Amino acid sequence: MNRRAEKGSFQWLVQQYKERAGNTMAPDQLARRVRLLEKICDSMTAESKKRRGDLPFTAREKRHITEIRDIAETAGAQDNAVKFISAMFGWAVENEQARRNPALRIKKQNSGDGFHTWSVDEVQQFEANIPPAPRPIFI
Repeated sequence: MNRRAEKGSFQWLVQQYKERAGNTMAPDQLARRVRLLEKICDSMTAESKKRRGDLPFTAREKRHITEIRDIAETAGAQDNAVKFISAMFGWAVENEQARRNPALRIKKQNSGDGFHTWSVDEVQQFEANIPPAPRPIFI
């Protein structure tokens, strides 16, 4: 993103996070987070149709984060949006750029019961249906 943001905007916070938090995580992890955060900056709000990146980050509340979350198509993507926003605001609080993290305590969308632990019978049934491994060919 080549655009310089106005100080105090959500876009500005994303740029600060990108420039200054790089030494706290792997480069590919930061790149993945920033890509999603920049996509959020370019999205428009539901009610006022304003670009989210141009809005002041200090005015972001839980309802704004859940609105952003609900744009994503899958539960995993929704959880990542909240996680990445929360990480950025956590960094901002720690570095005295923000006073609070509006993404805290937002329930995960992808928090189902998961998979049950297999019983011995289920493991044996699974193992009985595994085809034998091919024999190695030696020349």
